[in-house]
Parts: sequence; C-alpha cells; structure tokens
Amino acid sequence: MRRRSLFVTSFFFTVVSLMLSQLIVSCEYDREEDEILVEETADIMEPEDSSEVDTSDNSNTPVIPPAPTYENKIKAIIDLNCVSANCHGEASQLGDYTSYQGVKIDVDNGKMKDRVVDGNPSFMPLGGDFVPSSDRKVIEKWLLAGAIEK
Repeated sequence: MRRRSLFVTSFFFTVVSLMLSQLIVSCEYDREEDEILVEETADIMEPEDSSEVDTSDNSNTPVIPPAPTYENKIKAIIDLNCVSANCHGEASQLGDYTSYQGVKIDVDNGKMKDRVVDGNPSFMPLGGDFVPSSDRKVIEKWLLAGAIEK
C-alpha cells in the first residue's frame, strides 16, 4: 500500500511539474514583436513626408495634416492601380471603382482593407505590380479616418 501511495505521489508531482514548465514556456513575453507593432502603428499615423508638417505657428508643435480623402489622394491611387477595362472599370462585375460610391461598397464590406492593405488572400492587383507600400499606407490612413470622400 505504501509503495502505491509513493508511486501516486511521485506521478502527481511529475505531472504538475510538467504542466508548470509548459505554462512558463508558453507565457514568454516577446518584446521584439511589440516593438515591431509600435513601429508599424507609428508609420501609419506619421505624415507622409516632413513637408506636410506645418510648424508656422512658431510653437514648435507640428500640426499633423488632415487625413487623406478620396478626392485629394485616394482616387488617383485607385485610378492608377485598379481601374481598367479588365478589372474595376465601369460596369465591372468585380466592382466599379470609377466613383466614390463604387469604391465605398468594398470599403464597407471590408474587401478594400483585406485585398489592398492586408493582402488577404493576396495583394491587389492580381497579375501585375501590387499597389506600392507607400500608397497602401495612404489607403490605410484613409480607411482608419473613416474613408472620407471630400
């Protein structure tokens, strides 16, 4: 009886030790991954170049320019990269990106962010050069700001 009790106790401590070691290993904090996330978030929120920062009020506090709008930035990016007879042109079954209303449909259903910004399931446009990363950042800023038209 005593031998069995010793075996059960030993087995119990072995199992508990293995579980604790697994818990400790699986809860490792990855500081490097957090630093990358902070850098990516900062990239999204920073102005595209220093010429967009206005310090004319002499307070030495930069004034961040307004978020991009469809009319002032996004339309040009979409026209260059997305609108063609084979893709997102007028009356396209893939979506008509020749107007804000057509683009807004895919903004609202999440396809714009998935395909252009996140590359899920792949970056657009298919079969050609992807939208440049600098333009993807502008589109991401636009989406985060609410996809404003004007």
